[in-house]
Amino acid sequence: VKLCLADITLLHDEFGAAKEQIPLSHGDIDNFKEGRAFTDHRFDLVVADGHVLDEQNHPQYHYRPKDIKYYQLTAAKLVIGLNRIKSGGTFVLVRMAHESNAWETFKLITAFQEFCEEGGVKIFKPTKAHKRNSSFYVVAKGVQPGHPAARALVEHWTRIWRWSTFA
Repeated sequence: VKLCLADITLLHDEFGAAKEQIPLSHGDIDNFKEGRAFTDHRFDLVVADGHVLDEQNHPQYHYRPKDIKYYQLTAAKLVIGLNRIKSGGTFVLVRMAHESNAWETFKLITAFQEFCEEGGVKIFKPTKAHKRNSSFYVVAKGVQPGHPAARALVEHWTRIWRWSTFA
């Protein structure tokens, strides 16, 4: 088992950004990482989870507004996940209702419907484990990462990563 611990929002090579393109004034200039992990692997299951850290407990992230960091993390999860999933695989995206708006979530779900098996995109909320919290799961089966709609989604979220990281 190979374990790679990293802040996925700072893996600039994943998004086609050279180290030289990172502004010297960026608050995380020393934390960006080069390279791309697991590029030679394709996975049957991708779980895209993770949430923006609370600034009160992690003051090193105070320089970026939380909503911008939300877009940066969402972009990283989607781009890395869709670039590593095997054709026909399952993509599980954990969403927090308080982190996103309904329209954005709807657009994301409909985008996945374009490149997954028919009826393969479902929303799931465990009633016992998540009864009181706002999280839910988008489960997409039969993902076709090479489909033009999937590639367009990766390009779209790559642009969002660039905007949220360098704006």
